[in-house]
Amino acid sequence: MEGGVPLKYKFLLAMALDAANGSVGGVNKIPRCSGDTGRGNKEEIMQAIRITQYIFGVGSVYTASEALKEIL
Repeated sequence: MEGGVPLKYKFLLAMALDAANGSVGGVNKIPRCSGDTGRGNKEEIMQAIRITQYIFGVGSVYTASEALKEIL
């Protein structure tokens, strides 16, 4: 989908929603499939997870940490 929200933010949003829903595989897949075209940097990924934790709770942080421990 072109236009509107930049691709990087679409990937960060998808990753945050996967974390909120407990999908380790989804969180893990987003940074791997986005590559250089849309992957946020470490700080942006951590901020997206932090915001997700404020809204959905600490379970989203656990999911993200399990998924991202080999990537970050």
